[in-house]
Amino acid sequence: MVGAGALWPPPAPAQARQAAAAPAAQDIVLVNGRIHTMDRTRRVVPQVLIRNGRFAAVGDRVPRRDARVIDLKGRTVIPGIVDAHDHIVLVGNRPGWHVLAEDVFTVPDAVARYQAKAASVPAGEFITTIGPMAAMQFREQRLPTLAELDAVNRPVYINAAQGGVRTNSLGKAWLEKQGVTVAADGAIAPNATGATAALKLLREQFLTPHYRKPGPKIRSRAGAGARLRNQGRPENRPQRRGRIHHEGDRKGRAFRTGF
Repeated sequence: MVGAGALWPPPAPAQARQAAAAPAAQDIVLVNGRIHTMDRTRRVVPQVLIRNGRFAAVGDRVPRRDARVIDLKGRTVIPGIVDAHDHIVLVGNRPGWHVLAEDVFTVPDAVARYQAKAASVPAGEFITTIGPMAAMQFREQRLPTLAELDAVNRPVYINAAQGGVRTNSLGKAWLEKQGVTVAADGAIAPNATGATAALKLLREQFLTPHYRKPGPKIRSRAGAGARLRNQGRPENRPQRRGRIHHEGDRKGRAFRTGF
């Protein structure tokens, strides 16, 4: 099948004759397999005839004339699957003011994006990237360091999809007060006192049902120090509408997210 756009402009007469004479794809017959038809009865059959990329016949004795026959020798076959899926749990577990960063390709560009986000984030609240970032995407082939992230005047927490966790000085100070081990360069090791504890702590304190209810955006006038001292107490945390995004979906859904 050829889309209409592929025939414009119209082919020259010689090209048209050549296209008309092109042979059809050879039929393929798979035999001696466990072929899942995915029909209403969930039949599993030993043979299938594939014609023009589609299942044309299934059963015990499918037509084989002029077909290429492939012996599966007991192997399993399933129809092609388009794996459309959603990271619902991951999206729902992102604390802080989440920033998508899979489309920036240098460390300075990533820092600039966090700086732009910081302009709308109340003092003392975390800017986070949980998941959609990898060291290999950057020209520098590494994640931003503590010194580089210190150009952002809000606590920053990065948990990269392919490994690596980073924070800046503001984030380091807060995490260390909670017992998390942070290296001098802002790296957080993937162990019980490092990244595991950090992300668990952020989720436990700032992804409670209280903060996931839709609510008005209220900016706190309290200073960063007061916020960091009191943020563990729900009655003292500001309530505002944050946005949690799915990769590739920038519409977002409003939640109170705590930081």
